[in-house]
Amino acid sequence: MRFFDEPLTEREKSELIEHFDHNGQTFRKNPFEAYRLLRERCPVAHTDAQGGFWIPTTFKAVSEISRDDVNFSSTTNTIPQHPETFLPPISFDPPESTEYRRMLTPLLAPAAIKVMEPRIKGLAKEAVDAFIDRGEADLVQDFARHVTYRNIVTITGLPAEKTYDIMNIVAGGVLGTITPEAYAEGLVYVHGEVAAAIE
Repeated sequence: MRFFDEPLTEREKSELIEHFDHNGQTFRKNPFEAYRLLRERCPVAHTDAQGGFWIPTTFKAVSEISRDDVNFSSTTNTIPQHPETFLPPISFDPPESTEYRRMLTPLLAPAAIKVMEPRIKGLAKEAVDAFIDRGEADLVQDFARHVTYRNIVTITGLPAEKTYDIMNIVAGGVLGTITPEAYAEGLVYVHGEVAAAIE
């Protein structure tokens, strides 16, 4: 899959500003242009798509919101909202999230990553070997997601065979190749698998 860079018409630009939808066809035509337009014309926008949500598009806005647990909660973090989609630790606000961060920090500390380095390099080599004869690759689809998700599965203790289930759900939601409802249901499945592995 290639990055999307089709030119947008003036009508499509207006549609993006007024009814932004990250799962819509207009956004997928050129997401880079879509975000540029929002940053220039409405840095913190609101849309009625997917049940309604806010879109902060600048570093300053995202940084401020991520540090403001009083006005911006993490307990509802899927679009569209789904009552059963609760994904620790990102679905917690302080102080509940503090305990999760305390548990996860040692797993992601520099010393822990150093131990995993040979495995990460091995996975990277496997990913490259799978496409090198083609002479081309999509950095995200063919490389990054394979290495990233397989390492996440290892860190969380999930069974290896679950890797591609999780990859397909997350990629489908991000790329808009599955419906928002299917994505929300998929996240419920992922949560159940992670919870079972932790237990």
